[in-house]
Amino acid sequence: MFNWLFCTVKVVTSVIISFYAASAVSAANFDVLRLPGFENVIIMMTGEVTEGDAQRFEDVVASLGGVHATLNVSGPGGRVNEALDIGAQVQQHRFATMVSSETECYSACALIWLAGSRRYLSPDSAIGVHAAFQTREDGTQMESGVANARIGAFLNMIGLPLDAITYITTAPPNATLPITPAIARNVGIDVYEQHGMETVTPAAAPTAHFLARQTAELAAISTQCSELLQLEPAAVREAMETTLRKAHEGFGGERMAAILSWMPSEIRVDVDREGFLKWCFEAAPRLRSEGLSFGFEGPSFDCARASSGTEHLICDDLELWGPDRAIAALYAVHRERATPEVETRLRDTQRSWIAWRDGCGADAACVVEAYRQRLKDFGLE
Repeated sequence: MFNWLFCTVKVVTSVIISFYAASAVSAANFDVLRLPGFENVIIMMTGEVTEGDAQRFEDVVASLGGVHATLNVSGPGGRVNEALDIGAQVQQHRFATMVSSETECYSACALIWLAGSRRYLSPDSAIGVHAAFQTREDGTQMESGVANARIGAFLNMIGLPLDAITYITTAPPNATLPITPAIARNVGIDVYEQHGMETVTPAAAPTAHFLARQTAELAAISTQCSELLQLEPAAVREAMETTLRKAHEGFGGERMAAILSWMPSEIRVDVDREGFLKWCFEAAPRLRSEGLSFGFEGPSFDCARASSGTEHLICDDLELWGPDRAIAALYAVHRERATPEVETRLRDTQRSWIAWRDGCGADAACVVEAYRQRLKDFGLE
């Protein structure tokens, strides 16, 4: 449905741009496009971003009555503050953004496009970025440190890495740097690339930073989580090598080496901040959901033999696999080290705990609490 809509919007956009160019309208214009049978509303934003456009955009959004929208943008740029305000609204409402095929979107317009929860573009979309500037009384231009600081803070807030922020604010005022699908992925910007009726998603064509993050997290899982989650180190290592090889083939060894020089330190900060237990329980299912195979294929028991409602719930919920595998691993270690008397007590408490857990049925919150309490029994919180 969206692919067909993208092609439809391309035609509508060209008509609107031509009309307003002929009318010499300086302020940005907003048109709402509603298509029968399609719930998503398209807001067509064209022209230069000028004073008051953020308020006009807010009024347009309010008129939608909470309906989700895709913001199709085009224009030569304009006021940074207004563009950042519009971008903040786009973020708040989680709108997608789009630059249609053969459409230009420069400077402030590009900042708005970057704010989208999903960023759509075509290989021939003309998107350009440069540092913010101010015009002196004599007509000359100079970079604005304050405006660039605001841009950097905004781009950081929407989750772009330093490489992307640096690229976006590097070019001088009298030049622009392009954002193509390939450049976007190289500097760490997720994009949805349109080829007519086909879409290349970020999952199909990930950024260099995404692959570097996967590689670094697999390395951390190998050292921090393997024993706890009952993972084979060889399987984790193979997944890490496969991911790194894919990254090298897509972006080159030099580029990946540059990113991987600092990525592991970010992962260590995350582990220290969250604690290794919470981090392992979050990282493993996330990587598994991203399609990586590293031995994290289910809970500690065989899901083909699941019989109770609780067991089926655990098998169906990636987030519960980690705690279940951890408790099984901890129980095995404690039992191995226990005296016969302690082993008997340990076995009894484990059976009692399983009965409590299974008594939760399909109540996920109850199961989570059961796992939390049992991990606490083993000295982990």
